[in-house]
Amino acid sequence: MAERSKFLDNITAYYLFAAVLLEALCQYPELRYISNAVSTGMIVPFILYVFLLKKKTLLDTNNLLYAIMCAYLIVTSAWHPGRGFIDFDFIQPYIYTPIRMIIFWNLLNWSNGAKPVIMAFFVVVAINTFLYVFSDIQSIGEYETFSGNRFTGTFSNSNSLALTVNLAMFFSIFFISRKERFRALWYLLLISGTILTIATASLKGIVLLGIIWGLFFLRTARATALFSSFKRIAFIVPVILFSFYFLWDRWEIGERWEVVTERMENADQAIGNDYADRNTSAGERKFFINWGLAHFPENPLWGHGVKSFQYYHDGTYSHNTPIELLFNGGLIAFVLYYLRFLLAFIACWNFRGFERLLFFVFLCSILLAEMAAILFIQKEFLVALMLIFYLSNKARQKREEAEQLHSATAMENNP
Repeated sequence: MAERSKFLDNITAYYLFAAVLLEALCQYPELRYISNAVSTGMIVPFILYVFLLKKKTLLDTNNLLYAIMCAYLIVTSAWHPGRGFIDFDFIQPYIYTPIRMIIFWNLLNWSNGAKPVIMAFFVVVAINTFLYVFSDIQSIGEYETFSGNRFTGTFSNSNSLALTVNLAMFFSIFFISRKERFRALWYLLLISGTILTIATASLKGIVLLGIIWGLFFLRTARATALFSSFKRIAFIVPVILFSFYFLWDRWEIGERWEVVTERMENADQAIGNDYADRNTSAGERKFFINWGLAHFPENPLWGHGVKSFQYYHDGTYSHNTPIELLFNGGLIAFVLYYLRFLLAFIACWNFRGFERLLFFVFLCSILLAEMAAILFIQKEFLVALMLIFYLSNKARQKREEAEQLHSATAMENNP
């Protein structure tokens, strides 16, 4: 039985690796059936664990709250049948996603598959770096790797790529803090992540990148003497600057940075200006925020139903998670969703020292990104939040085992 369990654990861990990897690589609608098939296939190892190894199904508070929120959004949609958006294609993500996340949570715990899952994020960065740096490919089959002059890679959206790259870098810091021998991998990931983030011209990604660089310095300053930390920074910065200089034209970094600075200027003009130009990304987002806050009081408790914001704006969503939740699901959906983040902040206290700071900043970064993106239905971010709870539980269990061992040793020494 033990050998059978170990074999199933290994197979399941790599299956989770494939599920996360394909979810990131199959972003285009025509390729979604691949990632959906793999996600649905997780039911097979789940059944094997339950019926073959008699595992008890785990339902944590995080996934329970998310499932309740999704069910609530589906129910509220039925209250507005006259708007024409009550369609299975609209509500199916709110049916399948919480079920898959609950199955994923069980398989993650049963197989101890956190490392393969995080490695999947690293592989996504590696593949997109190769596409951008080492290849002249502008499209993969029928799919463009650029949206205008912004790199999208294997994603259908440049912002999604930038945010996923930064997720990978956050988790890499956690690994490096425990395994110093992987430091070279972190340097490589930092270089490629910086390049990809600028290539996407994503303001959210640029902000998160600055936070990651700050954490990188804090990590090295904590691990070594301050002078040694500056030596490491002095090593990595010239490597990145040399990369930019050597391949400035090849990667068109200058053109990408011009897009970034233009978007920064538009964002600066939109802040504090209720009449910002809607033809800019920042101006449109400011308009959506103001519109959502103005019409949210029409049904503040229950909301207007799934896809309601898109219904009033010709299929365009708000690009703001709080506004989207408040308008579509009201205060009930809003509280259910963000209660999960409150629990995640509490879970951070199971970590110690720098790791506690790392995941606290990580959660704040996700909340910041949600001010300009819709993340509550994106699986990469649901998995990332799930990993925090998983790693927190492992840290708590390890601490409790250490305390028990210390108590047992003390009793032996003082009979």
